Amino acid sequence: MAETKMEIVPGEHEAYLGDGVNADFDGFHIILTTDDGVEVLNTIFLDPCVFRSLMEFGQEKYAKLSAHNSMKRQRGTDAAYRENRRQIAECMGISSDDLANNRPKRSRKHTA
Repeated sequence: MAETKMEIVPGEHEAYLGDGVNADFDGFHIILTTDDGVEVLNTIFLDPCVFRSLMEFGQEKYAKLSAHNSMKRQRGTDAAYRENRRQIAECMGISSDDLANNRPKRSRKHTA
């Protein structure tokens, strides 16, 4: 069976993430840029291992934040808190229960 190759065109996959941050993909790197609305100010190239590390960092920090907030509030009594927890979990791709129980879904470590 012939292998199908997809041509990656920089800028074709660009997405605005918010707060002046854009993302693109060059076929290997996730490319993050910041701008002031007129020109690009910063560019960061994340290879797959660095991107995985960034995701794990975010999952760990948001799980700790959720655990900390759970100790300060009685579960299920504050609608705004529940909605905030749901939104964080949705962004992380895990369930609200996993976030509340400090059990973020972890990807496997890359071995070189």
